[in-house]
Amino acid sequence: MKHVRFLAFFCVFTLLFSSFFMPSASDNDARFSTYVNMGKNAVENGYAIPNLFRQDGVYSNIQRFPLVVKNGVEYVPLSVFILYSDVEVSYSKTSENFFLVNNKNNHYISFNVKEGVASTHDGDLLKLPVLIFNKTSYIPARTVAVVLGFSCETYDDPQTGIYAFRVSDGKSQKTLSQLLTPYIESNKELIEPLPPIIEVDPLEDIAERRVSICYANASYGDMETLLGVLDWYKVKASFSVTKEDILDRTNLVRQMFVSGHSLLVTAPADGNTAKECAQSFVEGLDGANDALVKTLRRKTRMCTLPFELSEEFANHEDFVSVVENAGYVILRPNVDTGDGPNFAGGAYSISAKIKNKIIDGFEEDEKATVTALVWCSDKTAYYTADVANLMNKYKQHKFCSMNEALLVNS
Repeated sequence: MKHVRFLAFFCVFTLLFSSFFMPSASDNDARFSTYVNMGKNAVENGYAIPNLFRQDGVYSNIQRFPLVVKNGVEYVPLSVFILYSDVEVSYSKTSENFFLVNNKNNHYISFNVKEGVASTHDGDLLKLPVLIFNKTSYIPARTVAVVLGFSCETYDDPQTGIYAFRVSDGKSQKTLSQLLTPYIESNKELIEPLPPIIEVDPLEDIAERRVSICYANASYGDMETLLGVLDWYKVKASFSVTKEDILDRTNLVRQMFVSGHSLLVTAPADGNTAKECAQSFVEGLDGANDALVKTLRRKTRMCTLPFELSEEFANHEDFVSVVENAGYVILRPNVDTGDGPNFAGGAYSISAKIKNKIIDGFEEDEKATVTALVWCSDKTAYYTADVANLMNKYKQHKFCSMNEALLVNS
């Protein structure tokens, strides 16, 4: 399976237009001012409760180069990665630029420090700053980890004031919580329950929001990456598949289903009138369902309209009547993302529309479901993770896969 690319790219979203600067090592986000193992408090406590781990141990040079969290992004020194035998760093002889490569999988990330951008082995170009703390280069850990093929883990307990971050190659024997436990037990005198920090949060007190995203274009060549993103962020979603998708990518469709995502069907709609288009569409849906029966021994009544279908035909009484009389329920998303096979805009313009609907699309005390239909492309993993980063902060809000009742009621 192709490695999931840039799952944590959105942790640096707020830094897209940041400039190069040189703060001190204690210059973490303000919320960490009362944490016992961050910034100035960590120094005073001698890092008795570490904040940076690598594999199953504390990062060896934590006293000089501790974890720094700026604008919600975990920054770590280069050595956190180059201590791995497969990772090498090469420096430019004429500039501050440098290059990290994992020889095990040939993944690399190259930093243009002055411009604040990074390029990768698969052609992506990111606005990604390198910051200086304690006179050494710090890099955004999550993004670099995902590019090179490593994993990250966070421990955050604001009530006891403990934060920690771990980079590993996926073969660690213990969780970060297990690694922290002996340090916490040995230093209970440092830990006092902290008063809650009051912050303005538009989603904290509003009624439940359910977000249900349906992905079309299952023939997209990097679907494994998208499925990995959904799994990473614990997102349950839906996929709209054609007869050809089901027959040509049977294992992928099965993977979608067994991963807890629901399936909808779609097909072209050809014809000169709304009725002719509907009849063509239904014929294609029936073909897709026949393929589903052969593959998964099940059918679905849920369907999505083809992206190229005109709005006039899609809403025409003749079209709707034919489709509904054939037993199908059409997804009518309440967010118009503008996504589709011809979309040329940025990924964040899509996620912004979904997030705006989540935050401001309904009355605060009204439980609501946000539905969106998107087109799988190189942008999809980015805006999916961006929305997930927002949603996963809250217990009352969740992702869900689609069912007939959801389509009818939303």
